[in-house]
Parts: sequence; structure tokens; C-alpha cells
Amino acid sequence: MVTRGLQTFKYGRVQFRASLANCKAVGTWPALWMLPEDSVYGGWPNSGEIDVMEAVGHQADKFYGTVHTSSFNGMARTQKGNSISRSKNEWHVFEINWEEERIQFAIDGQIYFEYTKGNAIDWPFDQDFHLIMNIAVGGDWGGQQGIDVAAFEGTGQVMEVDWVRVYAETNLPQPAKPPAPAPPIQTYCGCESCTQQVWDRIAADADGSYTCGARISWLQSNQAYSENQACAQIASDFPQTCSCDPASCIATPATMISR
Repeated sequence: MVTRGLQTFKYGRVQFRASLANCKAVGTWPALWMLPEDSVYGGWPNSGEIDVMEAVGHQADKFYGTVHTSSFNGMARTQKGNSISRSKNEWHVFEINWEEERIQFAIDGQIYFEYTKGNAIDWPFDQDFHLIMNIAVGGDWGGQQGIDVAAFEGTGQVMEVDWVRVYAETNLPQPAKPPAPAPPIQTYCGCESCTQQVWDRIAADADGSYTCGARISWLQSNQAYSENQACAQIASDFPQTCSCDPASCIATPATMISR
């Protein structure tokens, strides 16, 4: 399906809701993509190509978003893009957010690639483009591992498209970038319970008021205690304050930083 001569677009949000649940056979190469209407900068790839979504049957649960330009293109194996893993059994919204100086690629609202304007020769994306929805069979990428001929019998391979939407407005909610990972939690003595807060607690006795961490460090520096011995000793001396005994605490998981 092609909108050339019927409908073209320049900038905005372009969205496809589609499913590849019935288009996963080896040899398939489904795509939701865009080509220039008039190729004002010359033939491919000089006038650009925007692949909102591509997938190949020999790669399970992986989708690609890509641009092709004069310098960056598939013929030279220099195309710019990225991939993201999602189930092919589920429906997804594939989209680009196309602005005057960048194109963002997203799936289900999560941005996974952004191409920004650089040299003029590699930004042919200031002209009208039309939409294409198709399934290729074989080819240099789709056919890398052959073609499962039997899978094309009967109803064959079908890419389902629920709807296509194009928004010209720039004030719509933007796709979300992946959230930044939470900073690792600082722990001590190899104990999940021996957090920075515990390490900095004041443990008072006849010798004075010192933090749990200071007492543990002092035993290591001045009494030749190992870390485990020092942690266990202070936890024993101040059980209500310094919960840092390696023998009884929960071990620090990999998502935490221990010292």
C-alpha cells in the first residue's frame, strides 16, 4: 500500500498501529516506511528514506528504525538507526516524531533512536514524503537465512495494520525516552541493611559518640580487624544502632554498591 500521489507529509508525528503476529516466517521482511514524493535532491539515497519500522523473519522479536541519506545508506552499509526488542505476537504503535532538525523513532511511546540534522547533504528530510506499507520476501536482508516456502502456503504471511495516524501539531505529548536507571544504593559490610544511613548513625558509649562507620574503620585501621570482623564486632556492641553483621544480614544484591 502506497500513498504516493494521494497523500504526502512533511514534519509531524507519523504513527502506525500494527502486528506481525502472522508475519514471522523466515524470509519475510515487513516494513512501514516513507520515501520522498518528488526526490528533490536526486535519486535514492540522496533524497532520503525513513524506515519507521522494519523487521526480518529470521530475527525473533526485534524491530528496527532507520534513515538513509547520501552518506548514510544501506548500499554502503552506513545507514543510521537502532533496534529494539519487543514481542512480535503483540500489537505495537510504531512512530516517528519528525521535526525540522531531528527525527525520533519510538515504539509504544518509548524513544529508542534519534537522528539529528548535521551536514545539509545528509538532511534531505525537509521535503514531502509519502507512506509505504509492504511485506518483501527474500532480498539481501530478509533472505539472509533462506525462505521458509511452506510458511507462505494457505493464508501466507500477513502484516496487520489497525490504523495510520499523522499529526501536524507540535504540542502533542512527546514520546518518552527510557527512564534513567536509578542510582545504585551505597551499602557497607556486604549487607543490604548496612546502608549509608546506618553507616552514619551515632553509636555512643563510655568512649564517646562516633558513627558506626567510624568505629568499624577504626577497628580495621588500629586493631587489624578484617572488614567482616570489624562489622560483626560493632554490630554486636551496638545491635540496635549498627545493623552491619555480615553473618546475619541480607547479602547485598548486584544492584547495590558494597564496600
